[in-house]
Amino acid sequence: MRASSKRRKRVTTHQNGKSRAPKPMIFDVPNELWTEVLSHLICVAVPTQRPFSSYIILPSYTLARQNALRALSQTCREFRLKFLAQLWGRLEILGGDWYKHISSDLQRKSEGIFRNPGHAIFIHTVNVVLTRCSAAIVLSAFVRCLSSLPHLLTIQIHRAHAQMMSHLKSAFGGSFFPTVRTVILPSHAHDILRCCQNATTVICNHGDGSQLVSAMRNECRKVEVLDGFQPNEKILKRISKAVPNLREIRFCDPIAPVLQVLSPLKHIHSIELRAPTNVTSPEAVRQDPQLADCIDVACRILQKPGGRKWLGIRGEGLRFSGHGESGEAEMISNAQYQGSRRSSSWLKLVPMSDQES
Repeated sequence: MRASSKRRKRVTTHQNGKSRAPKPMIFDVPNELWTEVLSHLICVAVPTQRPFSSYIILPSYTLARQNALRALSQTCREFRLKFLAQLWGRLEILGGDWYKHISSDLQRKSEGIFRNPGHAIFIHTVNVVLTRCSAAIVLSAFVRCLSSLPHLLTIQIHRAHAQMMSHLKSAFGGSFFPTVRTVILPSHAHDILRCCQNATTVICNHGDGSQLVSAMRNECRKVEVLDGFQPNEKILKRISKAVPNLREIRFCDPIAPVLQVLSPLKHIHSIELRAPTNVTSPEAVRQDPQLADCIDVACRILQKPGGRKWLGIRGEGLRFSGHGESGEAEMISNAQYQGSRRSSSWLKLVPMSDQES
């Protein structure tokens, strides 16, 4: 009887005298805890690194986080208010039964968002696959949608058919997305990059990136960060002229003599090298002559007066970074590997923390 009376005391009363049940404790869960829980659900990373960006259609489980947010937002009014911004923060069209499903889904959602500015204001990231199915109609709706997003920061074209360049040129020609700062796309989708003249980060997820260099030279003069471009001498020479404000660059399979082309760049302060798959420890780095030569060249490029410099090496099971400032060696943690075998004693490679990865 005492237990039941205590439970009755917890029942609250409206002003009109009607009783109601107490507020469920799940509504009191802090937002930080919800964020942590949702971070463990599978989603497509932005940016998506090679070779995953070459997958034609992603499996449906890659949208687990998005599906969970949709389910939560439809549970009740309070959850809708809590999760609405996260649900609509990313527009993702990535998976489906086949290319026709992706095409129709992109058209439907693009038209729906264009008609609902209340949802459009939340979208900061667009992550889509583009197909040739009904390309003229679908891309036209997609461009209208992008133009209606006032807070759009990132566009990732996860994949675009290589034979739809003329469709992209017709649909995106003359458009301008002034708020976009990061663009991840295949080299042959360069007409999308031309619409993002204020972009500061450009990542090539398919192809050698040569067409993107042309777009940056002519339209995107504010780029500071590059990733995914093939490290051959011709492309790097073009980059050094087309991107004079380059500050950070990341390479796959670099070659030491080719890296030297970046020496004239005045503002570069960060270089990341990709280690071969057989390099999994600091000791293995020492024993790989090509990688060691690349480190020497990168150190010489970064060894310029003023500012904080950063050199990173990534690979399977290997993540190291080096920091230096004004020619002084700087220890971040217990250093295991000297940055250069010969000359660049100012820079030391140290294990990267999760925050730097």
